[in-house]
Amino acid sequence: MNVNDLKGLIPKHKSDFESVDKIIKLGYPKIKPILPELLNWMQDGNWPIYRTLAPFLSSIGIEIIPEIKNILQSEDYIWQYWCLVGIVEVIGKKAIYLLKNQLERLRDNPTEEEKAEYLQEVASDLLNLI
Repeated sequence: MNVNDLKGLIPKHKSDFESVDKIIKLGYPKIKPILPELLNWMQDGNWPIYRTLAPFLSSIGIEIIPEIKNILQSEDYIWQYWCLVGIVEVIGKKAIYLLKNQLERLRDNPTEEEKAEYLQEVASDLLNLI
């Protein structure tokens, strides 16, 4: 499957379970070229496909961490929250360790916006797991 075919599988709306099912069936690493676009659907844990896509993305394991680092550099604090609780926490200690510097900064020196989205608490809870 080429990249254009993969791009056609990127979910089109919050309830696009048909696309999500196809993505899950293809699996990783075949879907690697569209991983950043799939992570866009982790911006809100209340979206219906979040509950199906998050476990799949978590199953990728630590190979997803570079993309999570990019998200942690964004100013979308809600997106950061949902990625930390829905993906990083599920992957576990290896992922937390790889994000240790970013998590320590969130715990020790959060911005007001990060505090408002509970990122300080989440970072502290994650760091307590290692």
